Formats: sequence, C-alpha cells, structure tokens
Amino acid sequence: MVVVAVIAVLAGMTLPRLWGGAARWRLRGSAQRLMAAARYAHDFAATRRCQARLIIQAEQGLYVVAAPTGQDGEYVPLTGGPGRQESLGEGLGFGRVLVEPCAAPLDEADEGLLMVRFLPTGEADAAVLEVRNDKHVYSVIILPAGGRVELAADEVTELPESRVDLDV
Repeated sequence: MVVVAVIAVLAGMTLPRLWGGAARWRLRGSAQRLMAAARYAHDFAATRRCQARLIIQAEQGLYVVAAPTGQDGEYVPLTGGPGRQESLGEGLGFGRVLVEPCAAPLDEADEGLLMVRFLPTGEADAAVLEVRNDKHVYSVIILPAGGRVELAADEVTELPESRVDLDV
C-alpha cells in the first residue's frame, strides 16, 4: 500500500511537467512550420523571380503562401508543400505580429492584408511573428536585407534592421 502511495505522489509531481513539455513541444513545432513556410516563400520568390507573400490571418491562427497568377497583380494561395494554408493548432495563436514594408511599394488592394512580402531580389519585409500558447512564446524573425528567416525561443520586441553588419 505504501509503494502504491509513493508511486501516486511521484506520478502527481511528474505528470504536470511532462504535460507542460508536450505543450511547449507542440508550440515549437508550430513555430518551425511557420518558419518553413516563410523560407519557402523566400525561395519561391527567388527561384521564380516573382513576389511571394506569406499571408497571416491572426484571428483564425492561419497562414498561407500566395503567388502571383500573372493577371492584374492577383495572388492565389499555394495548395501544396510548406506554403499551403496551415493552422497553428489547437491552443496556439499569434501574439504580436510586426511587419515593416521594405522599399517596394504596397499595392492599394493589399493595404488591409497582414502579410510579409518576399521579393525576387531576395529582400523581404522586416517582420516578427509570435506564436504562443498560454505560457510560452516563439518568434519567427524575418530579416529584410536577405530575407533570412530565424526562430527565437522568446519574445522579440523590435523589428530587425535592414542594414547588414559585415564585420560580424
């Protein structure tokens, strides 16, 4: 009887930690998928020599990569690969979403959209996209000069700078 009681106490102490670890693991996986979609948009724009967009629907917890159709500046969501529409997952959502447009002008029709643009030159809009649950946050950082995409296991409060320090 004593052994069963000790096992119950130990299980009661470790199960919440394991559950919290699983929640953080799911959060990290979701942030990594968002990072992969941003990298895919960057590669898509560079290889096809067109602008690609990572469109964020923050309220719904959705994101998708869109590419031009060639008609009147229209963009359509991609349906395959890492660029397809994806949800962050249950219990996860976007936190702070900061986007600063690069030098390329915004189209009038796109001013209401929350998106990160990736240009054929390799440049991108500077952006910080937070993915969070009730306890933890991961930030996907998009650097404007080369369109590089990074993941940080914390909040990022400032947009990355557009200049590149070559002395580093």
